[in-house]
Amino acid sequence: MNFTSDVKREIISRGISGGAAGRAALSAFVRTSGLLSVREGVPTFSIISETAEFFTALFEREFQEELSVARASVDRMSGRGKLIFELSGENSAEILYALGLVKRNGEFSRGIRKKTVSDRECALAYIKGAFLGGGSCILPSDGGRTGYHLEFVFPEQKPAEDFRALLDGEELLAKTVRRSGAFVVYVKSKETISDFLSVVGA
Repeated sequence: MNFTSDVKREIISRGISGGAAGRAALSAFVRTSGLLSVREGVPTFSIISETAEFFTALFEREFQEELSVARASVDRMSGRGKLIFELSGENSAEILYALGLVKRNGEFSRGIRKKTVSDRECALAYIKGAFLGGGSCILPSDGGRTGYHLEFVFPEQKPAEDFRALLDGEELLAKTVRRSGAFVVYVKSKETISDFLSVVGA
């Protein structure tokens, strides 16, 4: 068990409230750990993550629908098995619209919809969802070879920049960099990382 897993487990143990906050967390989780696509003309998504069980339960609670298991996968780094869940069916477009991931015309939203993070509770839920889906946190090792590092990985630039602005609103000043085709929002300040842990209740 590493520090990232400890923080994620702590966030999950405290839970995320339902309603708008629950949808904000789901939206962030799909953005960071999911893949948006179109199948037979209908927008859909799939997710793969060690914390997917928590979000499948949250998803079912919010939308009264189950995510189906598409296939199994093995993490190359840890060797642990993971399940890949996907959303399909006639309600997928409406659900993705409710999550702020699709516009009414069927196009995928480029950034984070303001309505999704309309108040502080939703903004904090989004931050928690982004960390659970694509975040990691590293503390210095005993040998001092690694420093403090917090990051969130997004597949696209616009949501990454919007997320950095969301962190700025909580006075969690971060930077954005492109890495291997993804966009990483990161923090290296010990004080800011401490503030982040306090904000997410870990």
